[in-house]
Amino acid sequence: ENRMDPTKKLKEIMAHEKLPWELIEEILSRVSPKYLVPFRVVCKRWKAILDDKTFINNHKETFRFILATKSKIYSVSMDTKILVRELLLDIPGLEAQKPKKLVSCDEFLICIMDKGAAVCNSWLKQTTWISEPSFRFYGIGHRDSNNRSEESVYKTIWNSTTGWKIHDLASGTWIDIGSESSDSNQGKKGPKTKMHSTSGVFLNGTLFWIVTSDETAFLYCILLNFPTEGFYLYCELPFGMSHALDALVLRLFNGDRFSVLKQCYVTKKIEIWVTKNKVNVEDGNDVVWMNFMTFSIPNFPGLVPFAYPQQPSYFIHKNERLVVCFCDESGKAWIYVMAENKLIEKVKIESVVDPWPLHCTYFSNLVSVPQGLRDEAKSEEIAAYENLPWELTEEILSRVSPNSLVGFRVVCKRWKATLDDKTFIYKHKETFRFILTTKSKIYSVSVDPKIVVRELTLDIPGLESQNPKKVVNYDEFLICSMDKGAAVCNPWLKQSTWISEPSFTFYGIGRLDSNGGSEESVYKTIWGSDTGWKIHDLASGTWKDIESTSSDTSEGENQPTELHSPNGVLLNGTLFWIIFADPVYILCTFQFSSEEFYGYCKLPCGIHPSDVLVINVFKGDRFSVLKQCHITKKIEIWVTKNKVNVEDGKDVVWMNFMTFSIPNFPGLVQTSYWQKPSYFIDSNERLVVCSCDETGKAWIYVMGENKLISKVHLDFVADPWPLHCTYFPSLVPVPRGLRDVAESEV
Repeated sequence: ENRMDPTKKLKEIMAHEKLPWELIEEILSRVSPKYLVPFRVVCKRWKAILDDKTFINNHKETFRFILATKSKIYSVSMDTKILVRELLLDIPGLEAQKPKKLVSCDEFLICIMDKGAAVCNSWLKQTTWISEPSFRFYGIGHRDSNNRSEESVYKTIWNSTTGWKIHDLASGTWIDIGSESSDSNQGKKGPKTKMHSTSGVFLNGTLFWIVTSDETAFLYCILLNFPTEGFYLYCELPFGMSHALDALVLRLFNGDRFSVLKQCYVTKKIEIWVTKNKVNVEDGNDVVWMNFMTFSIPNFPGLVPFAYPQQPSYFIHKNERLVVCFCDESGKAWIYVMAENKLIEKVKIESVVDPWPLHCTYFSNLVSVPQGLRDEAKSEEIAAYENLPWELTEEILSRVSPNSLVGFRVVCKRWKATLDDKTFIYKHKETFRFILTTKSKIYSVSVDPKIVVRELTLDIPGLESQNPKKVVNYDEFLICSMDKGAAVCNPWLKQSTWISEPSFTFYGIGRLDSNGGSEESVYKTIWGSDTGWKIHDLASGTWKDIESTSSDTSEGENQPTELHSPNGVLLNGTLFWIIFADPVYILCTFQFSSEEFYGYCKLPCGIHPSDVLVINVFKGDRFSVLKQCHITKKIEIWVTKNKVNVEDGKDVVWMNFMTFSIPNFPGLVQTSYWQKPSYFIDSNERLVVCSCDETGKAWIYVMGENKLISKVHLDFVADPWPLHCTYFPSLVPVPRGLRDVAESEV
């Protein structure tokens, strides 16, 4: 299971959708947590269940307590029996530094040490480090008060004798917010207070702590509002402090309320108080407390040992049992389970050998450690490599698997810029420049430094049972059009999905943003038939008719009458085709925003209907056109002089870039099987062409300085007349909406 790509499992699992939903939940509860993260995009129902804390609490690998010693971390699960496991969680400096405190702030575990704090998701085994040797960590929060996600803006709060400061996780910046010491509060007026404990709780992005009054015996909740960067008294607790060693712990209850555990140091009586209603973090005036549980159990131990005053950790089980973790006077850790004013169970945690382990409650979740934090951690991890020449770093990256490169884009800005640079991708050891497909197989062809053909293990639905009609490269994606629809793929990342449409022909894919494609881009496809055109929205899966005319017409400023080829090109999110507008050939464009066709510009060369004419993208922002005369076999390459403005073709200027008059050069289109050649211009200004000869065998021709440099027969491709196209690898995943559509059909 660990070696399988979780996205490939989706098809297998979705095949079981006819199973009872309770059985599917049971299956998911046995899936490794790290695989549950990508499963959230399968469908809305899966996302809802995986975001539900009830499901996560019932998961077979969930746990409720974390314990940390000087060198090890343990988890404690509570389902059917108490089970202790060592956690393989990499916390930087755990053995070299002294852990001071362990705190659960909602989705994250915080391990506070001498020189900073580690922020972790213990369930997903993600961890990172924030270095700050002079200040002490007090909590983490975010600015959006609704459901948190990887996009939430997370901040941390730190304190020393000189004041408070906030650390922004995204930017890595620090902001001083006051010079007041930690025993005072700012904001809303109230009595002079001091922190009862530095272990706060995190509710809807806001941090809360218990504070004591210097003037009275009253206890209060205080909060930090991250948007205003101020401290405020929130509400009064329902009881006072009777002894300095009373146990007093603030926790969350049912996800949206507070609970407070108090144990009297003298009588050992335990009280659990909860807020009656859902907490409004912006106003504590209406908070009403009610006594939820009381335990007066004979000979019950104190939860705060005198020798090592650490507050207990606790939670209220779904069966309204109180579960507490604490250390006895000898430093041994125990779990106590109580209900109906009696002790149900007590378990000594024998596997935790070291005395006085730090401990806290922890509720497993699927929220990843914030990206900004991971960037900071990785920048420290790769610091040792920063002294390497950048050329050597690029060489190392060029040997890394493409799937791993996707994750490397968040390491630092320089790595992201490099991995987004097409020059780097062209030099990657696993890059390729052509794709060829037969009835049952797909091949890649790399050309640098020699021509190498490899079979691609790309799962295209129905490739063997349907007839592939054409294969086309649209910027970051490869399209394989077949009888009953089209497969949209990223062959480099080995991602593929299917759009079903048996009555229409696929004509292209585009996006509404004119900048580089990404997972956030809004992708749409256009389809044509004898009855008209329609658009498919990849995010929603909806279809929209846009015109009832036949596929050889278009609308807009010009009325071209015939598509020269259904194979277009995608430039800055806009689709272009060559069309015949009697008596000339022009470029036609389709604007997804206005849902209309427009004539764009004239082509620079006259042409006979039997001549070869192919359009391509040149240097990422311009056009190139290959023309071969069907009589003389002369080849001309024309390119646009300047960067293309996709919204206006009036200023387009063409120039002749290459001309090849090579004796006995073959025709690039065979009359027995009319298929256009595929070509690109490499970094050395050589023309590289893929085409089939009269027998259907595929060849690669490399030309430069008006001569044929090499020609290679692709004998590895056994079937005649393979479909082919150029392909430039990219790190843009197949759009999420597409994958959702695919999995819903399996």
